[in-house]
Amino acid sequence: MNEYLIRAESACNYVYNTVRLKTLNRHEGINKTQSVSEHNSLITQFKQDRKDLKSENWSWCYEFIESRARRTEKSKVGVCDENAAHAFKYLYLRGERGMALMNINNIHLIVLLGLKKKPPNISPIWIGARCPDEWGEDAVVCDPWYQEWFIAKEKWHMRIDCLMGFGVANTFCKHFDPFVECMFYL
Repeated sequence: MNEYLIRAESACNYVYNTVRLKTLNRHEGINKTQSVSEHNSLITQFKQDRKDLKSENWSWCYEFIESRARRTEKSKVGVCDENAAHAFKYLYLRGERGMALMNINNIHLIVLLGLKKKPPNISPIWIGARCPDEWGEDAVVCDPWYQEWFIAKEKWHMRIDCLMGFGVANTFCKHFDPFVECMFYL
């Protein structure tokens, strides 16, 4: 089995077990809290943390990722950005290198492991097609939001439409021009 797959699975499981609530518009994590008031308190804290982040001048660097992960650990609430930052920090502290935070069409953030070099800042992607060649043969997608990990070359073409949150590839408009952007590489 690919060692990157094992580490990606470990990171996804870590995030799953530490982030109680994944989203603000659904109460999917309410069973992980002690009460409805605790649930609402966590959401309020998360909203305040997001507001604080927007007021700061930030850019994607390890300090920013670590700050987001720390806030997520504290609030135990996060959307894909916080979950990916949390997983990235987890992997970094365990010695993982050759990984990147990747933004899929300004919709979804994932961690990419097993990179031999920094991926291009922006790469076009095609729904139902293979992942960018620059990622290499060993690249593994680690997506703690959807609790998925897979070898990019093998399953990217089957998963990209869902990772973008659209579900079915043929629902995109004719002028849809998807891309993946490297937010941070280490």
